[in-house]
Amino acid sequence: MAYRVACTVSYDGSAYHGWQRQPRELSVQEVIEASLQQLHNGAEISIYGASRTDQGVHALGQVFHFDTTIDIPIERMALAINTYLPEDIFITEAKVVEDHFHARKSVLKKTYCYKLMVNQYLPHERHRMGFYKGELNLESMQQAIKELIGTHDFSAFTQHATYDSYDRTIYAATLTKTETGLELIITGSGFLRHMVRIIMGTLLLIGSNPSVKIKDILASKDRQQAGLNVAPEGLYLLQVDYE
Repeated sequence: MAYRVACTVSYDGSAYHGWQRQPRELSVQEVIEASLQQLHNGAEISIYGASRTDQGVHALGQVFHFDTTIDIPIERMALAINTYLPEDIFITEAKVVEDHFHARKSVLKKTYCYKLMVNQYLPHERHRMGFYKGELNLESMQQAIKELIGTHDFSAFTQHATYDSYDRTIYAATLTKTETGLELIITGSGFLRHMVRIIMGTLLLIGSNPSVKIKDILASKDRQQAGLNVAPEGLYLLQVDYE
């Protein structure tokens, strides 16, 4: 009898061309599906992910689902899938869900983190963090981030993508100082392509020029008014929440 399984997966995205399967590039989805194919004695299994993370982006809490008839106790499912996965992808949890559950369509909110080195470049962190060199007004950045809270048209904070609606709701956003630089944590109903990276770039723009205002950028709906699209290496999908 077929049943649906939802898995939480953590991965280092450095070696992959993003989450989604690509025709000529290696993706995280492709590697997991290959693992499931081995587990299912050669039968092809399709998975559906909560977020299409870009090339170089990491995850601690990506979620995907698949349908199966395999006779494996659910408490051993994660271990079974991990047996065929490389060391940079790891299933942390597997559970049986209702047939109507969909890893992407059932999402209530997602939380991302962006980690940034500031004025101290650490080579061993180059695939884990972004880098910025320059003076920053942290107080201005922390004030600006409050203006993101709520529902807004985020047209100015995406590129190379077309959507039916550019409205997204941000529930929480914080920017904190760390030993190596800065860490942005942001939770929203969903995010446009490159949105979190452009938000981080815009905060850096404000940190170097406090006269720039988030509310003016939002109102402009103009990508050219927002900051740079910072490097993908510092971005992590932390958590996906469902009902």
